[in-house]
Amino acid sequence: MKIVNFLWLGLFFFGLLSLSCSGPNTNATSVNKFNQVRTQQVLKKLSRLTTEKTFSVTITSAKSKKMGNLEHISFSDINYGWCASKDKLFKTGDSGETWQEVTLNIPKGAFISSLFFNTSKSGWILLQKIAPTISDYKENHIWLLKTNDGAQSWNMVFECDSVKATQLSFMNESNGWLMGIKYIGIAPLRFMSFILRLNDESKSWVDVSKEFNGLVEDSTNGGVTNGLAIRVVQKFNDTAIVITNNRVIYETSDNGKSWQPVTILEDSEPFVRVGVHSFGVTEKNHIWFAGAADAIEGRQITLYTEQLNKTWEGNELEGIFLYTVKHISDGKFIGCGFTKVREDNEWRKKGIILYTSNSGQTWTPIYQNNSVNNINNIILIENVAWAVGDEGAIFRLNL
Repeated sequence: MKIVNFLWLGLFFFGLLSLSCSGPNTNATSVNKFNQVRTQQVLKKLSRLTTEKTFSVTITSAKSKKMGNLEHISFSDINYGWCASKDKLFKTGDSGETWQEVTLNIPKGAFISSLFFNTSKSGWILLQKIAPTISDYKENHIWLLKTNDGAQSWNMVFECDSVKATQLSFMNESNGWLMGIKYIGIAPLRFMSFILRLNDESKSWVDVSKEFNGLVEDSTNGGVTNGLAIRVVQKFNDTAIVITNNRVIYETSDNGKSWQPVTILEDSEPFVRVGVHSFGVTEKNHIWFAGAADAIEGRQITLYTEQLNKTWEGNELEGIFLYTVKHISDGKFIGCGFTKVREDNEWRKKGIILYTSNSGQTWTPIYQNNSVNNINNIILIENVAWAVGDEGAIFRLNL
């Protein structure tokens, strides 16, 4: 199956099936770590859509085509927020009543990949340039910028070539992670996890990739990696967990200086294998993640959740593609993406926001819009959800 919605996702599967990844040799300690980890079978179930209204949602929306297709949004508090298309950045200081474009110099061929604001003045933006072909992998480039004056000016704090970024994540202003893929060769194509860490101790971004890659490489399998770290979530100040593309979860308690595998997940049924786009921990310290696929055979979203007895459950919903899923509270999640409807003998996209109160056993559409093809991102701030979509669509949901 060819997954077409995430450029990096297809490469994960292709690379893991047939390509090698260079890194330090696996030692006996690494092997012992994996031997001590229990493989967990995921109980897979089919989910369904329901029209049951589990709570009342008030939605206000705005749309301005001149803003472009919005893909990112961040609010530092209920009033101050930022949203972005691939090449434009906008700011609000009145809780989304009005939005003003902010000047941002973007290198030729690059685009806005992620943004985060911790206060009305302090924030980060990740810019990225993707190589036109795999053989031009050195043209992959990332720039990490920081502002301390509310996006009036930006300082570049890190840049690197041969890297594709997959996630920029922060617990607070001085506690963050940057995840990606580092390409190191073409004959054959070789790549490894790229992990940067920012914390109160270091005060700057530190590359901790070597420690992780040294653990996951399996020399008994021809050097093929045991996984690429694609998502991270901070649990405490020094403790974080990452998930790889092949569903192995690792934990660090020393800011990435060392890693321990904690869970290896396997699907109990041959359902469609989806990539991981959302990853988190609940208030009860249970891990969850979500992934989606959009292929010739159809679309589906799967929400995986760790249960009270440490078993795992995966609920798969067909016909829907969600770009992002966020955890609200116990068993409650919200996500955004698209479905397809048949109109005038043609299939057309329709933006959609879904809600579940039972960890994905059922999903309720709480917003659908025929004039917006994609609702691309959603965040939670206090009791409000903000979502952005194509053609300048911005939604505020009072939960």
